Amino acid sequence: MKNFILPAMLFIALSASAVNEKIVKSAVKNVTVFTQGAQVFRSSSVSLSTGVTDLVFQGISPFINPTSVQAGGKGDFVVLEVRHQIKYPEPTKPADGTLPKEVVKEIKFLEDSLIEIGFDRDELADRKVALQMEKDMILKNKLSNGEGKSDSLPILKQAMEFFRLKLTDINIQLNKIKRDEQRNANATNLVNARLSDLRKYKNSEEPQKVYAPIHQVIVTVSADAPVTCTVDVSYMIANAGWVPSYDLRSTTAAAPVQLTYKANVFQTSGEDWDNVKLKLSTSNPNRSNIKPALPPWYINYYTAQRETKIPTGARSTSTGNTSISDVELDAIKRI
Repeated sequence: MKNFILPAMLFIALSASAVNEKIVKSAVKNVTVFTQGAQVFRSSSVSLSTGVTDLVFQGISPFINPTSVQAGGKGDFVVLEVRHQIKYPEPTKPADGTLPKEVVKEIKFLEDSLIEIGFDRDELADRKVALQMEKDMILKNKLSNGEGKSDSLPILKQAMEFFRLKLTDINIQLNKIKRDEQRNANATNLVNARLSDLRKYKNSEEPQKVYAPIHQVIVTVSADAPVTCTVDVSYMIANAGWVPSYDLRSTTAAAPVQLTYKANVFQTSGEDWDNVKLKLSTSNPNRSNIKPALPPWYINYYTAQRETKIPTGARSTSTGNTSISDVELDAIKRI
């Protein structure tokens, strides 16, 4: 136990001590562009003092995936923590005490956003009710409960397959609506929190840091002595990707055809990619590498029951579980 207590106490002491904050200038060095999304790599040369320092990387895309942030580097230092942070700088308050035009404009925008979010929430609710009604109708159908009558086994099998496919599709749509409802609720909470902050600024004599959100990556490092080092960060962003394009050229009808493979790269992430090394990838970073679990299919033999037709006018005789007609009995007696 002692081997574990000492590092924990050391970490608490580092956390309790004063942490220096340093804003570093970084540029995008290279980017790996996927068909959907991209991974951005930033690097900066930093001079660290002894102790713990928070290195603040600014100019980060607002479409960053906070769970994808990673940090490293070269030098005599240790990375303690890396995290994503959104900062709201203080808006400029006019001398006469009136609300800044930028804040008024943002309040109006957020109020309109709440109205649109409400429309989306109502639409999801209506779709959910319609799908649930359709599901209930299928589940209450007599044929699906085995209460209906069918003269044809193929018709029954077709009906059951239809019910299975329809219920699967309905359940998929209901699960999608459930996820959309969660996103809608999260968006509502974020907009309401932002409006609350802006209204506090409006009603307070002192402005609050609630305007113009800035996305940052905070890298907490520790150094035993002053050192100059290189700190690297990487993260995934949306609103970027590439699509393939092709050029086919030939000088004459009999000449070979030359195929040129190209790529149209696009990005609206809010970051500057000038003079940046790009790498194109066909992989999907959002896809899991865990193989799916396929349920087994069990196959069994099907034995058709044969029906014996008794001639008209013949009398049937019951022997155990089998009925034998007089014609069949005469044939047996003659053998």
